[in-house]
Amino acid sequence: MKNLKYYGHHSIPPQEVPFILLSVLYVDDEPSLLEIASIYLAETYPDIVCETAISAHIALDMVGEKHFDAIVSDYQMPGMDGIAFLKALRDAGDTTPFIIFTGKGREEIVIQAINSGADYYIQKGGEICAQYAELAHAIRTAVERKQTAEALKSKHEQLTLIINKIPALLSYVGSDLRCLFVNRKFAEWYGLSEEECIGKDIKEIISESVYLGLRERLAGISCNADLTYEEVAEQKNGQPRYFRVSVIPHCCDGCTVRAFLIVAEEITDLKRSRALVEIRARQQAAVAELGRMALTGVEFQTLLEAAVTRVAGALGVEYAKVLELAPDGRSFLLRAGVGWRPGLVGCAVVDADVRSQAGYTLLFSGPVIVEDLRTEKRFFGPPLLFDHGVVSGMSVIIGGRERPFGVLGAHTGDKRLFTEDDVHFLQGVAHVLAAVVIRNQERKG
Repeated sequence: MKNLKYYGHHSIPPQEVPFILLSVLYVDDEPSLLEIASIYLAETYPDIVCETAISAHIALDMVGEKHFDAIVSDYQMPGMDGIAFLKALRDAGDTTPFIIFTGKGREEIVIQAINSGADYYIQKGGEICAQYAELAHAIRTAVERKQTAEALKSKHEQLTLIINKIPALLSYVGSDLRCLFVNRKFAEWYGLSEEECIGKDIKEIISESVYLGLRERLAGISCNADLTYEEVAEQKNGQPRYFRVSVIPHCCDGCTVRAFLIVAEEITDLKRSRALVEIRARQQAAVAELGRMALTGVEFQTLLEAAVTRVAGALGVEYAKVLELAPDGRSFLLRAGVGWRPGLVGCAVVDADVRSQAGYTLLFSGPVIVEDLRTEKRFFGPPLLFDHGVVSGMSVIIGGRERPFGVLGAHTGDKRLFTEDDVHFLQGVAHVLAAVVIRNQERKG
Protein backbone atom coordinates (compact mmCIF):
# COMPACT_ATOMS: atom_id res chain seq x y z
CA MET A 1 0.00 0.00 0.00
CA LYS A 2 1.05 3.59 -0.54
CA ASN A 3 2.65 5.54 2.27
CA LEU A 4 -0.51 7.61 2.81
CA LYS A 5 -0.52 10.23 5.56
CA TYR A 6 -3.47 10.57 7.95
CA TYR A 7 -3.94 13.82 9.84
CA GLY A 8 -6.22 14.10 12.87
CA HIS A 9 -6.95 17.29 14.75
CA HIS A 10 -3.46 18.69 15.15
CA SER A 11 -1.89 21.77 13.68
CA ILE A 12 0.99 22.15 11.26
CA PRO A 13 3.60 24.83 11.96
CA PRO A 14 3.27 27.84 9.64
CA GLN A 15 5.33 27.52 6.46
CA GLU A 16 6.95 30.07 4.23
CA VAL A 17 4.86 30.60 1.13
CA PRO A 18 6.49 29.11 -1.99
CA PHE A 19 6.71 31.24 -5.12
CA ILE A 20 5.24 28.57 -7.42
CA LEU A 21 1.46 28.76 -7.87
CA LEU A 22 -0.40 25.51 -7.32
CA SER A 23 -3.68 24.92 -9.12
CA VAL A 24 -6.09 23.00 -6.86
CA LEU A 25 -9.57 21.60 -7.52
CA TYR A 26 -11.72 21.35 -4.37
CA VAL A 27 -14.80 19.12 -4.61
CA ASP A 28 -17.61 19.16 -2.00
CA ASP A 29 -21.38 18.93 -2.15
CA GLU A 30 -21.79 21.71 0.46
CA PRO A 31 -21.57 25.15 -1.24
CA SER A 32 -20.82 26.91 2.04
CA LEU A 33 -17.74 24.77 2.65
CA LEU A 34 -16.57 25.38 -0.90
CA GLU A 35 -16.91 29.12 -0.39
CA ILE A 36 -15.12 29.08 2.96
CA ALA A 37 -12.25 26.98 1.64
CA SER A 38 -11.87 29.06 -1.51
CA ILE A 39 -11.78 32.36 0.38
CA TYR A 40 -9.60 31.15 3.24
CA LEU A 41 -7.01 29.48 1.04
CA ALA A 42 -6.83 32.50 -1.28
CA GLU A 43 -6.27 34.92 1.60
CA THR A 44 -3.99 32.77 3.73
CA TYR A 45 -2.07 30.78 1.14
CA PRO A 46 -1.65 32.93 -2.00
CA ASP A 47 0.41 30.19 -3.69
CA ILE A 48 -2.67 27.94 -3.77
CA VAL A 49 -5.15 28.88 -6.51
CA CYS A 50 -8.39 27.07 -5.74
CA GLU A 51 -11.24 26.20 -8.10
CA THR A 52 -14.36 24.41 -6.86
CA ALA A 53 -16.87 21.80 -8.02
CA ILE A 54 -20.10 20.86 -6.26
CA SER A 55 -20.06 17.23 -7.42
CA ALA A 56 -17.62 14.56 -8.54
CA HIS A 57 -19.27 14.39 -11.97
CA ILE A 58 -18.68 18.11 -12.54
CA ALA A 59 -15.13 17.68 -11.26
CA LEU A 60 -14.47 14.90 -13.78
CA ASP A 61 -15.51 17.23 -16.60
CA MET A 62 -13.23 19.97 -15.25
CA VAL A 63 -10.28 17.59 -14.96
CA GLY A 64 -10.82 16.55 -18.56
CA GLU A 65 -10.55 20.17 -19.70
CA LYS A 66 -7.84 21.56 -17.44
CA HIS A 67 -4.72 20.49 -15.56
CA PHE A 68 -4.74 20.67 -11.78
CA ASP A 69 -1.71 20.20 -9.56
CA ALA A 70 -3.82 18.59 -6.82
CA ILE A 71 -7.39 17.55 -6.09
CA VAL A 72 -9.10 17.86 -2.70
CA SER A 73 -12.38 15.98 -2.31
CA ASP A 74 -15.00 15.31 0.33
CA TYR A 75 -15.78 11.65 0.91
CA GLN A 76 -19.56 11.51 1.28
CA MET A 77 -21.27 13.12 -1.74
CA PRO A 78 -24.46 12.18 -3.63
CA GLY A 79 -24.14 10.40 -6.99
CA MET A 80 -20.44 9.63 -6.65
CA ASP A 81 -18.51 9.69 -3.41
CA GLY A 82 -14.91 10.80 -3.05
CA ILE A 83 -13.39 7.34 -3.31
CA ALA A 84 -15.44 6.47 -6.40
CA PHE A 85 -14.25 9.78 -7.86
CA LEU A 86 -10.65 8.85 -7.02
CA LYS A 87 -11.03 5.40 -8.62
CA ALA A 88 -12.46 6.95 -11.79
CA LEU A 89 -9.41 9.21 -12.06
CA ARG A 90 -6.90 6.44 -11.42
CA ASP A 91 -8.66 4.08 -13.85
CA ALA A 92 -8.29 6.80 -16.50
CA GLY A 93 -4.55 6.99 -15.81
CA ASP A 94 -4.75 10.31 -13.95
CA THR A 95 -2.07 10.45 -11.24
CA THR A 96 -2.88 13.93 -9.90
CA PRO A 97 -2.23 14.05 -6.13
CA PHE A 98 -5.54 13.35 -4.38
CA ILE A 99 -6.47 14.35 -0.83
CA ILE A 100 -9.60 13.12 0.95
CA PHE A 101 -10.84 16.01 3.13
CA THR A 102 -13.85 14.81 5.09
CA GLY A 103 -15.61 14.70 8.42
CA LYS A 104 -15.62 10.90 8.28
CA GLY A 105 -12.74 9.44 10.24
CA ARG A 106 -13.61 5.75 10.26
CA GLU A 107 -10.70 3.35 9.86
CA GLU A 108 -12.31 1.37 7.04
CA ILE A 109 -12.71 4.55 4.97
CA VAL A 110 -9.05 5.45 5.54
CA ILE A 111 -7.97 1.96 4.41
CA GLN A 112 -10.23 2.14 1.36
CA ALA A 113 -8.76 5.52 0.45
CA ILE A 114 -5.24 4.14 0.78
CA ASN A 115 -6.01 1.14 -1.40
CA SER A 116 -7.62 3.37 -4.03
CA GLY A 117 -4.53 5.55 -4.41
CA ALA A 118 -5.19 8.59 -2.23
CA ASP A 119 -2.14 10.58 -1.18
CA TYR A 120 -3.53 12.01 2.06
CA TYR A 121 -6.61 11.62 4.25
CA ILE A 122 -7.44 14.67 6.39
CA GLN A 123 -10.33 14.79 8.84
CA LYS A 124 -12.38 17.98 8.94
CA GLY A 125 -13.24 19.67 12.20
CA GLY A 126 -11.58 21.64 14.92
CA GLU A 127 -10.04 25.06 14.69
CA ILE A 128 -10.28 26.42 11.13
CA CYS A 129 -6.73 27.80 10.94
CA ALA A 130 -5.25 24.48 12.03
CA GLN A 131 -7.26 22.33 9.65
CA TYR A 132 -6.54 24.50 6.62
CA ALA A 133 -2.86 24.63 7.59
CA GLU A 134 -2.95 20.83 7.52
CA LEU A 135 -4.66 20.91 4.13
CA ALA A 136 -2.20 23.43 2.64
CA HIS A 137 0.73 21.39 3.96
CA ALA A 138 -0.71 18.20 2.46
CA ILE A 139 -1.30 19.90 -0.91
CA ARG A 140 2.23 21.26 -1.09
CA THR A 141 3.81 18.01 0.08
CA ALA A 142 1.79 15.85 -2.31
CA VAL A 143 2.56 18.09 -5.27
CA GLU A 144 6.25 18.26 -4.37
CA ARG A 145 6.39 14.50 -3.96
CA LYS A 146 4.81 13.97 -7.37
CA GLN A 147 7.09 16.51 -9.01
CA THR A 148 10.09 14.79 -7.44
CA ALA A 149 8.88 11.41 -8.66
CA GLU A 150 8.31 12.79 -12.16
CA ALA A 151 11.76 14.41 -12.16
CA LEU A 152 13.33 11.12 -11.10
CA LYS A 153 11.36 9.29 -13.77
CA SER A 154 12.49 11.81 -16.38
CA LYS A 155 16.11 11.45 -15.28
CA HIS A 156 15.76 7.68 -15.39
CA GLU A 157 14.31 7.86 -18.91
CA GLN A 158 17.13 10.16 -20.01
CA LEU A 159 19.78 7.88 -18.56
CA THR A 160 18.10 4.83 -20.06
CA LEU A 161 18.03 6.51 -23.47
CA ILE A 162 21.68 7.50 -23.21
CA ILE A 163 22.78 4.08 -21.95
CA ASN A 164 20.86 2.25 -24.66
CA LYS A 165 22.25 4.53 -27.38
CA ILE A 166 25.86 4.11 -26.28
CA PRO A 167 27.53 1.95 -28.97
CA ALA A 168 28.96 -0.45 -26.39
CA LEU A 169 27.90 -3.49 -24.40
CA LEU A 170 27.32 -2.35 -20.80
CA SER A 171 26.87 -4.68 -17.86
CA TYR A 172 26.90 -4.07 -14.13
CA VAL A 173 27.65 -7.25 -12.20
CA GLY A 174 27.90 -7.94 -8.50
CA SER A 175 30.98 -9.36 -6.82
CA ASP A 176 29.36 -12.78 -7.34
CA LEU A 177 29.31 -12.00 -11.10
CA ARG A 178 25.52 -11.97 -11.31
CA CYS A 179 24.07 -9.37 -13.67
CA LEU A 180 22.43 -6.48 -11.87
CA PHE A 181 21.97 -4.35 -14.99
CA VAL A 182 22.65 -4.59 -18.72
CA ASN A 183 21.91 -2.20 -21.53
CA ARG A 184 19.90 -3.07 -24.62
CA LYS A 185 22.96 -3.57 -26.84
CA PHE A 186 24.40 -6.13 -24.42
CA ALA A 187 21.14 -8.08 -24.32
CA GLU A 188 20.67 -7.97 -28.09
CA TRP A 189 24.23 -9.18 -28.70
CA TYR A 190 23.47 -12.35 -26.76
CA GLY A 191 19.96 -12.74 -28.16
CA LEU A 192 18.23 -12.02 -24.86
CA SER A 193 16.00 -9.35 -23.38
CA GLU A 194 17.34 -7.05 -20.69
CA GLU A 195 14.98 -8.66 -18.18
CA GLU A 196 16.27 -12.14 -19.01
CA CYS A 197 19.83 -11.08 -18.21
CA ILE A 198 19.09 -9.65 -14.77
CA GLY A 199 19.95 -12.08 -11.98
CA LYS A 200 21.83 -14.49 -14.22
CA ASP A 201 25.41 -15.46 -13.51
CA ILE A 202 27.32 -13.85 -16.35
CA LYS A 203 28.86 -17.22 -17.22
CA GLU A 204 25.36 -18.29 -18.33
CA ILE A 205 25.41 -15.51 -20.94
CA ILE A 206 28.92 -15.10 -22.30
CA SER A 207 31.12 -17.81 -23.81
CA GLU A 208 33.22 -20.01 -21.54
CA SER A 209 36.54 -18.69 -22.85
CA VAL A 210 35.49 -15.07 -22.38
CA TYR A 211 34.10 -15.86 -18.93
CA LEU A 212 37.28 -17.59 -17.73
CA GLY A 213 39.40 -14.65 -18.88
CA LEU A 214 37.05 -12.15 -17.24
CA ARG A 215 36.90 -14.06 -13.95
CA GLU A 216 40.67 -14.25 -13.75
CA ARG A 217 41.05 -10.54 -14.38
CA LEU A 218 38.33 -9.55 -11.90
CA ALA A 219 39.92 -11.68 -9.19
CA GLY A 220 42.98 -9.45 -9.26
CA ILE A 221 41.27 -6.07 -9.52
CA SER A 222 41.12 -3.66 -6.57
CA CYS A 223 39.41 -0.37 -5.79
CA ASN A 224 40.56 2.64 -7.81
CA ALA A 225 42.28 0.33 -10.30
CA ASP A 226 40.37 0.33 -13.57
CA LEU A 227 41.29 -2.37 -16.06
CA THR A 228 41.34 -2.26 -19.87
CA TYR A 229 42.10 -5.14 -22.21
CA GLU A 230 41.14 -6.55 -25.61
CA GLU A 231 38.95 -9.60 -26.06
CA VAL A 232 37.75 -11.74 -28.95
CA ALA A 233 34.20 -13.11 -28.97
CA GLU A 234 32.50 -15.19 -31.61
CA GLN A 235 29.08 -14.42 -33.02
CA LYS A 236 26.58 -17.23 -33.50
CA ASN A 237 27.75 -17.49 -37.12
CA GLY A 238 31.28 -18.18 -35.90
CA GLN A 239 32.71 -14.86 -37.05
CA PRO A 240 35.19 -13.32 -34.57
CA ARG A 241 34.43 -9.87 -33.19
CA TYR A 242 36.98 -7.79 -31.33
CA PHE A 243 36.27 -5.71 -28.23
CA ARG A 244 38.10 -3.26 -26.02
CA VAL A 245 36.88 -4.09 -22.51
CA SER A 246 37.04 -1.63 -19.62
CA VAL A 247 36.27 -2.77 -16.07
CA ILE A 248 35.51 -0.18 -13.38
CA PRO A 249 35.20 -1.53 -9.82
CA HIS A 250 32.45 -0.11 -7.59
CA CYS A 251 33.65 0.01 -3.99
CA CYS A 252 31.31 0.50 -1.04
CA ASP A 253 33.81 1.52 1.65
CA GLY A 254 36.90 2.42 -0.32
CA CYS A 255 38.48 -0.99 -0.01
CA THR A 256 35.82 -3.64 -0.70
CA VAL A 257 34.68 -4.23 -4.28
CA ARG A 258 30.90 -4.35 -4.35
CA ALA A 259 30.32 -4.66 -8.09
CA PHE A 260 31.89 -4.08 -11.50
CA LEU A 261 30.84 -1.91 -14.41
CA ILE A 262 31.98 -3.66 -17.59
CA VAL A 263 32.07 -1.67 -20.83
CA ALA A 264 32.81 -3.65 -24.00
CA GLU A 265 33.36 -1.43 -27.04
CA GLU A 266 33.51 -3.25 -30.35
CA ILE A 267 36.68 -2.48 -32.29
CA THR A 268 36.33 -5.04 -35.07
CA ASP A 269 36.24 -2.40 -37.80
CA LEU A 270 39.21 -0.60 -36.24
CA LYS A 271 41.16 -3.86 -36.11
CA ARG A 272 40.31 -4.60 -39.72
CA SER A 273 41.26 -1.09 -40.81
CA ARG A 274 44.60 -1.34 -39.05
CA ALA A 275 45.18 -4.78 -40.53
CA LEU A 276 44.39 -3.45 -44.00
CA VAL A 277 46.80 -0.56 -43.53
CA GLU A 278 49.51 -3.01 -42.46
CA ILE A 279 48.74 -5.31 -45.40
CA ARG A 280 48.89 -2.44 -47.88
CA ALA A 281 52.17 -1.28 -46.37
CA ARG A 282 53.64 -4.77 -46.75
CA GLN A 283 52.39 -4.99 -50.31
CA GLN A 284 53.81 -1.61 -51.25
CA ALA A 285 57.11 -2.51 -49.61
CA ALA A 286 57.19 -5.80 -51.53
CA VAL A 287 56.63 -4.07 -54.89
CA ALA A 288 59.25 -1.45 -54.03
CA GLU A 289 61.79 -4.11 -53.03
CA LEU A 290 61.20 -6.08 -56.22
CA GLY A 291 61.57 -2.89 -58.24
CA ARG A 292 64.88 -2.18 -56.52
CA MET A 293 66.08 -5.71 -57.27
CA ALA A 294 65.05 -5.33 -60.91
CA LEU A 295 67.08 -2.12 -61.22
CA THR A 296 70.19 -3.77 -59.79
CA GLY A 297 70.22 -6.32 -62.62
CA VAL A 298 69.77 -9.37 -60.40
CA GLU A 299 69.45 -12.74 -62.13
CA PHE A 300 65.95 -13.12 -63.57
CA GLN A 301 65.35 -16.48 -61.87
CA THR A 302 66.36 -14.95 -58.56
CA LEU A 303 63.88 -12.14 -59.17
CA LEU A 304 61.10 -14.62 -59.99
CA GLU A 305 61.77 -16.57 -56.80
CA ALA A 306 61.80 -13.37 -54.77
CA ALA A 307 58.54 -12.31 -56.42
CA VAL A 308 56.57 -15.46 -55.49
CA THR A 309 57.97 -15.37 -51.95
CA ARG A 310 56.88 -11.77 -51.44
CA VAL A 311 53.49 -12.34 -53.08
CA ALA A 312 52.73 -15.21 -50.71
CA GLY A 313 53.88 -13.24 -47.68
CA ALA A 314 52.14 -9.97 -48.53
CA LEU A 315 48.83 -11.64 -49.41
CA GLY A 316 48.95 -14.21 -46.62
CA VAL A 317 48.44 -17.18 -48.96
CA GLU A 318 50.04 -20.61 -48.98
CA TYR A 319 50.79 -20.77 -52.70
CA ALA A 320 52.22 -18.42 -55.29
CA LYS A 321 53.55 -19.20 -58.74
CA VAL A 322 54.99 -17.87 -61.97
CA LEU A 323 53.90 -19.87 -65.02
CA GLU A 324 56.02 -19.26 -68.15
CA LEU A 325 54.20 -19.66 -71.46
CA ALA A 326 55.89 -22.21 -73.73
CA PRO A 327 57.09 -21.03 -77.17
CA ASP A 328 54.25 -22.91 -78.86
CA GLY A 329 51.72 -21.22 -76.57
CA ARG A 330 50.08 -24.53 -75.65
CA SER A 331 51.34 -25.00 -72.12
CA PHE A 332 52.93 -23.33 -69.12
CA LEU A 333 56.00 -24.32 -67.12
CA LEU A 334 55.97 -23.78 -63.35
CA ARG A 335 59.04 -21.52 -63.47
CA ALA A 336 58.97 -20.35 -59.84
CA GLY A 337 56.72 -21.00 -56.86
CA VAL A 338 56.27 -21.36 -53.11
CA GLY A 339 54.10 -23.85 -51.23
CA TRP A 340 54.07 -26.51 -53.94
CA ARG A 341 55.24 -30.04 -53.34
CA PRO A 342 58.97 -30.66 -53.75
CA GLY A 343 60.07 -31.38 -57.30
CA LEU A 344 57.24 -29.53 -59.05
CA VAL A 345 58.90 -26.12 -59.52
CA GLY A 346 60.84 -26.21 -62.78
CA CYS A 347 59.11 -29.40 -63.92
CA ALA A 348 55.32 -29.16 -63.63
CA VAL A 349 53.43 -28.30 -66.82
CA VAL A 350 49.95 -26.77 -67.02
CA ASP A 351 47.77 -26.65 -70.12
CA ALA A 352 47.38 -23.19 -71.61
CA ASP A 353 43.87 -23.74 -72.96
CA VAL A 354 40.73 -22.30 -71.38
CA ARG A 355 40.32 -25.35 -69.18
CA SER A 356 42.92 -23.97 -66.77
CA GLN A 357 42.84 -20.75 -64.76
CA ALA A 358 46.12 -19.63 -66.32
CA GLY A 359 44.84 -20.30 -69.83
CA TYR A 360 41.61 -18.45 -69.07
CA THR A 361 43.66 -15.53 -67.74
CA LEU A 362 45.47 -15.23 -71.08
CA LEU A 363 42.18 -15.39 -72.95
CA PHE A 364 40.50 -12.89 -70.66
CA SER A 365 43.50 -10.50 -70.85
CA GLY A 366 42.84 -9.25 -67.34
CA PRO A 367 42.93 -10.28 -63.70
CA VAL A 368 40.93 -13.40 -62.85
CA ILE A 369 39.62 -13.88 -59.31
CA VAL A 370 38.34 -17.24 -58.10
CA GLU A 371 36.31 -17.31 -54.89
CA ASP A 372 35.71 -21.07 -54.89
CA LEU A 373 37.45 -23.31 -57.41
CA ARG A 374 35.14 -26.19 -56.48
CA THR A 375 32.13 -24.41 -57.95
CA GLU A 376 33.92 -22.45 -60.69
CA LYS A 377 32.03 -22.51 -64.04
CA ARG A 378 34.33 -20.45 -66.29
CA PHE A 379 37.08 -23.06 -66.49
CA PHE A 380 38.28 -26.30 -64.96
CA GLY A 381 40.95 -26.20 -62.29
CA PRO A 382 44.15 -27.98 -63.35
CA PRO A 383 45.44 -30.93 -61.30
CA LEU A 384 48.19 -28.70 -59.88
CA LEU A 385 45.57 -26.67 -57.98
CA PHE A 386 43.19 -29.49 -57.05
CA ASP A 387 46.01 -31.72 -55.82
CA HIS A 388 46.99 -29.02 -53.33
CA GLY A 389 43.45 -28.35 -52.11
CA VAL A 390 43.30 -24.84 -53.56
CA VAL A 391 39.94 -23.12 -53.08
CA SER A 392 40.45 -19.43 -53.82
CA GLY A 393 42.97 -17.52 -55.87
CA MET A 394 43.72 -14.87 -58.43
CA SER A 395 45.96 -14.57 -61.46
CA VAL A 396 47.26 -11.81 -63.72
CA ILE A 397 49.26 -11.69 -66.93
CA ILE A 398 53.00 -11.03 -66.93
CA GLY A 399 53.52 -9.05 -70.12
CA GLY A 400 56.27 -9.34 -72.70
CA ARG A 401 57.57 -7.50 -75.74
CA GLU A 402 55.38 -9.17 -78.34
CA ARG A 403 53.38 -11.67 -76.35
CA PRO A 404 52.76 -12.42 -72.67
CA PHE A 405 55.62 -13.98 -70.77
CA GLY A 406 53.22 -15.92 -68.59
CA VAL A 407 50.93 -15.72 -65.58
CA LEU A 408 51.50 -14.72 -61.95
CA GLY A 409 49.14 -16.43 -59.52
CA ALA A 410 48.34 -16.51 -55.79
CA HIS A 411 46.22 -19.26 -54.21
CA THR A 412 44.93 -20.44 -50.83
CA GLY A 413 43.20 -23.48 -49.41
CA ASP A 414 40.73 -21.23 -47.56
CA LYS A 415 37.69 -19.66 -49.12
CA ARG A 416 38.54 -16.00 -49.54
CA LEU A 417 37.35 -13.03 -51.53
CA PHE A 418 40.35 -11.09 -52.75
CA THR A 419 39.94 -7.32 -52.81
CA GLU A 420 40.60 -4.80 -55.53
CA ASP A 421 43.70 -3.69 -53.62
CA ASP A 422 44.95 -7.29 -53.62
CA VAL A 423 44.54 -7.40 -57.39
CA HIS A 424 46.39 -4.10 -57.80
CA PHE A 425 49.26 -5.45 -55.72
CA LEU A 426 49.53 -8.61 -57.82
CA GLN A 427 49.41 -6.51 -60.99
CA GLY A 428 52.15 -4.28 -59.56
CA VAL A 429 54.43 -7.27 -59.08
CA ALA A 430 53.55 -8.53 -62.58
CA HIS A 431 54.44 -5.12 -64.04
CA VAL A 432 57.87 -5.23 -62.38
CA LEU A 433 58.49 -8.69 -63.82
CA ALA A 434 57.17 -7.65 -67.25
CA ALA A 435 59.52 -4.65 -67.32
CA VAL A 436 62.50 -6.97 -66.76
CA VAL A 437 61.20 -9.44 -69.37
CA ILE A 438 60.87 -6.69 -71.97
CA ARG A 439 64.28 -5.25 -71.10
CA ASN A 440 65.92 -8.65 -71.47
CA GLN A 441 64.12 -9.31 -74.75
CA GLU A 442 65.20 -5.95 -76.13
CA ARG A 443 68.81 -6.64 -75.18
CA LYS A 444 68.67 -9.90 -77.09
CA GLY A 445 67.32 -8.01 -80.07
